[in-house]
Amino acid sequence: MSKLSAKNTGQHLLTALFTVIAWMMMVGLMALGNPAIILAVFIVCGFFGWPKLYKLTPSLFIFAVIFISWTKLAIYGLVKAILSVLAGFFIVPYLIGRKLSDRLQKVIP
Repeated sequence: MSKLSAKNTGQHLLTALFTVIAWMMMVGLMALGNPAIILAVFIVCGFFGWPKLYKLTPSLFIFAVIFISWTKLAIYGLVKAILSVLAGFFIVPYLIGRKLSDRLQKVIP
């Protein structure tokens, strides 16, 4: 367990700040209403959300392929894709915030 220090607290606060800024920028881009930008945000969110959902349901997918019809498998894939986009909507800003915070900590020791 790591000790709580001023440096760690500062890094966590920077990560939270950058996460909120990244999330607001993502929402702002979507508010522009350009379908290409919205599609790009959905693709990025889905890309980063899918592995997190896969960690929760890897064996279910193998079970689904063997015992479930193709229609139900397609519905399962669609639901998982939608959930991955929703999860990615919160994961992507956090990853951006954490990366910016880490870079800033390297520049300003």
